[in-house]
Amino acid sequence: MKTALLSLLTFALGWFAGSGGRAARWLAPDIVTPQAATTSRAADLLSKSQPASLGSDTKAQAGAPDAFARWEAALKAGKLSDPKLRRALLEEMAASDPERAWRLLMSGAVPVQLADIEALAVAFSKKDGRAAALFGLSIADEYPRSLFLRRALTAWLLKEPSQCLAWLRTQPEQLDLPRYLRITDWSYNTDGFTLPDLEALIALHPENENFAQLAGHILESALRGGASNAEALAWLRRQPASDVRDGMWGRYIKQLAQKGDIRGAASFVGEITDPRMRRQASSEVAANLAGSDPQAALAYAAALPDGDAARYAWRSAFASWAAQKPDEALAYANANLSKLTPELLNSAPSQWADRRPTETLELASRFPASPARADLIRLVLQVWARRDAPQARMWLDGPQAATALDASDLRALRALLDGRLSQANAGTNSHSTQINDRSVNYLY
Repeated sequence: MKTALLSLLTFALGWFAGSGGRAARWLAPDIVTPQAATTSRAADLLSKSQPASLGSDTKAQAGAPDAFARWEAALKAGKLSDPKLRRALLEEMAASDPERAWRLLMSGAVPVQLADIEALAVAFSKKDGRAAALFGLSIADEYPRSLFLRRALTAWLLKEPSQCLAWLRTQPEQLDLPRYLRITDWSYNTDGFTLPDLEALIALHPENENFAQLAGHILESALRGGASNAEALAWLRRQPASDVRDGMWGRYIKQLAQKGDIRGAASFVGEITDPRMRRQASSEVAANLAGSDPQAALAYAAALPDGDAARYAWRSAFASWAAQKPDEALAYANANLSKLTPELLNSAPSQWADRRPTETLELASRFPASPARADLIRLVLQVWARRDAPQARMWLDGPQAATALDASDLRALRALLDGRLSQANAGTNSHSTQINDRSVNYLY
């Protein structure tokens, strides 16, 4: 593990060093040309499944040859240190001859950044997705190969899902190509996907957590493209249990809840098999219901059969209520204190402390002494101190704090507040922050 981490750190430092193309010169000997790709383990596996056909397109698109000339001119003028110019030229060159563009990038003449590889990979894939994938597999060095394939395969999948998925199914299992389809790369332009495409994607790797959010977007696209709700839901119920399936149900439930169809959203929570994801969905329902009917949201949460789900959903509903109508929620808590615990309220004080800090501290102090009560008081004081450290310090020196907190808590909080006060007196940044009274903690 230490060796791997050191290798990764060395690579990262090499890329960003920017010292006369040092990174590119280090990488260049390790980049295998298509003709020599058999030295790469990935290419060895690839050659067993199909021949590599990576010939460059010699027919330059209109204007593209100028990009190569402009690259050379910018290099001589020392202008390729501008990342926007460098990537614009790479994309234009890749539209004509992507392999030549790659060789120029990796020649050692300029320091290479990760975004350069990614930009070239996407442009290559737009020109020819299959050729880009094959070229990516021919790159011998692990790091640039991973970067290139992550972008190239994702771009191809979003552009031509059926063709990309058909090709992926023919590749050796040892390559594990689905791992390059990364959630951080999805642009959510998934209108070209059909439900069969989605099924084929999931079949590649049923437990790939990167597919869950993408799958939700594809399901929404399928609905927009003509698939009826009944058809889509029937398809979803036919899928085998997996995190991806549960993730799609979760997205659908969230979509319904946010549109105000709380009854519909609640009716599908039981479709989720994973307990944690099911708790998340029920918390989502409760939090959205609290926006229109807080009492109904608390009742819904309390009635959930899973004790953990009931507790988390109740806290989410109450946090939503406190975010949208803080005075009402605070009045409810004061009137029903005997039915509550500090743990149930610990997601709400951040909503109250900026507006009603003393009332919130009085509420917290009414609970019996416990570590949970002390945690609640600390949270309120920390939020209050960001806005008004002197007032928070005055409360901390008063009689309520002496009875609500033990000596060690008092010392720690006083030290925290004294630090904020000394910063303010010195004219430095006070670290004050604006609490968004519409923010909500969804707990699960």
